[in-house]
Amino acid sequence: MREAVAYVRQLLPQADIRLAPGRQSGHMHYDPSTTEAVIGYSPQFPMEEGFRRTINMVRAKCGLPAV
Repeated sequence: MREAVAYVRQLLPQADIRLAPGRQSGHMHYDPSTTEAVIGYSPQFPMEEGFRRTINMVRAKCGLPAV
């Protein structure tokens, strides 16, 4: 989660993003190979690209420039 928040902060440095403590302890890592093996899904692009696309879609709807 910290890596995701850090990436979004790079795209939106003025945003007030707060990471609250969660219930999960330790470090979690998503391995897409498991999802592909179990249900046949594989991501079309990296997580960072998904964040960027989603942020830009919302910004466009609000009349803001892409990041």
